[in-house]
Amino acid sequence: MPPTLQTLLRSLCAITLALALSACSKGIDRALVTGDGQAAYRASLDRLTPEATPEQLAAFNWAVSDMSIELLHSRYPNASPRRVVHGEAERLLKELPLNIERLQAQLPQWQAAAAQAAAVDATDIIFELKPDFFGLQPVVTATVHNRSALAFARYGWTATLYLGDATEPVARTQLTASFAGHNGGGGLDPGARTRLSFQLGFVSGDPAWKTLAIQRATKRTVKLVPDAEAARDLSDHAIVGPSPQAALSVMVQTLQTARQARRI
Repeated sequence: MPPTLQTLLRSLCAITLALALSACSKGIDRALVTGDGQAAYRASLDRLTPEATPEQLAAFNWAVSDMSIELLHSRYPNASPRRVVHGEAERLLKELPLNIERLQAQLPQWQAAAAQAAAVDATDIIFELKPDFFGLQPVVTATVHNRSALAFARYGWTATLYLGDATEPVARTQLTASFAGHNGGGGLDPGARTRLSFQLGFVSGDPAWKTLAIQRATKRTVKLVPDAEAARDLSDHAIVGPSPQAALSVMVQTLQTARQARRI
């Protein structure tokens, strides 16, 4: 049955409207070419870039920062940058609150485990610059007391050096001790004490810990802060994993960015 005049007019109106809408699309509302390879995608992006604001471009770069072109095409085939930004913002606004809630629930447990693992005192700390054939060797010596209920195969500290009465350190490094042969049985048991000595640096010593200012200082103070994440049990397994706080902070910031991106 041939199309009626009314049908033809309706089709013509639809085509005219589509062309008008296409002609009005500009900037981040222009469609990208995501399914024909990197060059075609890049060309379509370059065409709209001069028409977009810096904020819009920043939002789009944020939205696609962890996406390959294949993933972009699978999620948003030939979509406009605005559609991509809004889509990613909506996805994260749905997912992140649940992940944030999960990490917040884990944080008290991690903090309790970290507090137990950090209950290792370092006292009677001495810092020396000992000369030898290869020059001055920075050496830190301390008495370690395990006040936790845990036994450690390895342990770590963050060492910082202060000169005079300064509140900012002039040198910082990570120290690690192994207790594999401690007291003949291996491991630093609960309640145990031991005297440890750390030579900082390799053969010639860490230069950051033996500058002229350090050598001439009349007062040098070293502080050792326990590194709970470096603690290992007698099976050499980490006692606590990385703090959820870092991931939590990133998620909260990403959630704020997603709320802003949804408004572009």
